[in-house]
Amino acid sequence: MSSDTQFKGTILVTGGGGYLGAHIVGAALEKGYAVRLTARTPTSVSSAIAQHPAHYSSSGQLTGYTVADITSVEAFAAVFRPAGSPVSGIIHSASPFNLSPVSAEADLLVPAVQGSTAVLEAAVRYGGGEVSRVVATSSFAAVCDPARGRRPGYTYTEADWNPVTWEEAAAPGAPRGVAYAASKGLAERAMRTWLASQSPQPFTLTTLCPGWIFGPYLNSPVPSHPCESIRQLLLLLSPSPNPTSSPPLPPFDFALSADVTDVAQAHVRALEVEPASAVDARFILGTELRYGAAAQAARDAFPTIKGRFADPREGEAEEQKEGGVYAVDGSAAERVLGVRYTGLGETVVRTFEQVLGREREVKV
Repeated sequence: MSSDTQFKGTILVTGGGGYLGAHIVGAALEKGYAVRLTARTPTSVSSAIAQHPAHYSSSGQLTGYTVADITSVEAFAAVFRPAGSPVSGIIHSASPFNLSPVSAEADLLVPAVQGSTAVLEAAVRYGGGEVSRVVATSSFAAVCDPARGRRPGYTYTEADWNPVTWEEAAAPGAPRGVAYAASKGLAERAMRTWLASQSPQPFTLTTLCPGWIFGPYLNSPVPSHPCESIRQLLLLLSPSPNPTSSPPLPPFDFALSADVTDVAQAHVRALEVEPASAVDARFILGTELRYGAAAQAARDAFPTIKGRFADPREGEAEEQKEGGVYAVDGSAAERVLGVRYTGLGETVVRTFEQVLGREREVKV
């Protein structure tokens, strides 16, 4: 028996060592897939594999590959070559997440856009015609229009697109976060443009657009420098064990968040479920995010240190500014992909349990 034939199929997960990528790999392994993950350095590959000790063995269910430059088609060649079952599906989750880039083009736009099309080209060039599904991690940042702000009374759906252009995102002095948001929309559009240019189309493409992604790291402690999304949630918590006052609530940004476990499961489901229009399939992931509600959930769960969390009453006034906040419709993912959203409160509590647990370990 060859190394992969005992499994459900073989899939490639780019960015498999990242916060979300690790959860995606874990979800795929649990569903019985053989997984080939990629990360940027040999050390990152080893660390990524170490998060799944039950699946890394002589069975070959999990293997790792170094792809130092995701914009290089040739860098993916080795991932498709091993003996055994060919790669039938790809989950592309490798993309830079940097809200304060030194260079918007070099740090965000180029790797996001060129990295997204490179993996598609590699699938055609090296995949032997066996790849049938590609799922890509986009973002609600690719959906909403940052210039519209709170946009009270409006409901965002999968038909909406962030209109920011490459030139606007790369312009000196662009507001914080604009380049990242633009990179997600531009990368998603580039993938669809690339696919439309192919005749016949070699595979289907599904993109997933989650809001802020919260929840604990998988099988590893919170790192000393956590990812941007966890850092955002940590704004609710004072780093001081005895603060003189509670931290302020974060300012309004995206009114949508999702649990990392839900997002990971949705990626794997998107490989398996045939949407009504698979070539153009796009799904918003998440439910309403209000920082006041998140702070209240944390205070309720950790009453002995509730003074370290932001005051949720600030959120009541914040939510009424300018007539309210837009709504987001993430129901298509529930209907088509079978997503069952975890409540914001549960996600927040699970995240802070891990964060506070690391605090105690560091003190010891």
